[in-house]
Amino acid sequence: MIVKSGQNEFHGNVFGNLRHDALNASDYFEQDEKSPFSHGQYGATLGGPIKRNRAFFFVGWEGNRLRRRATGQATVATDRMRNGDFSELAAPIRDPFTGARFSGNVIPANRLSPQAQLLLDFIPHADLGVLVSNYFGETS
Repeated sequence: MIVKSGQNEFHGNVFGNLRHDALNASDYFEQDEKSPFSHGQYGATLGGPIKRNRAFFFVGWEGNRLRRRATGQATVATDRMRNGDFSELAAPIRDPFTGARFSGNVIPANRLSPQAQLLLDFIPHADLGVLVSNYFGETS
């Protein structure tokens, strides 16, 4: 709600708020130590006259800085799958060109896309020894 259209004097403020991990409890799923966490919210406002009793301005600025580590599980391709061996799966793997099943659910090496093989370098390796939810990792 605006109760006054402006003032003939300059007014403003500066504000800041900081949350830090020193006051946070440990996450139940993290086994070793508390995750680093820091959240800063800060900003400033300024208002005043452009032309006395006629035109006024008001500006505001706000910033956020968030630093935290999160943990979670994901399903990624196993090392055998990365090489075209899908024999761990019960569902048949079919040739997209002919519709025929690949023998033993293994895609021949000459049919693997070189671009896909390069892309796999950016995906983490499975580290839990199961087919589903086989990667546990952290992000910062």
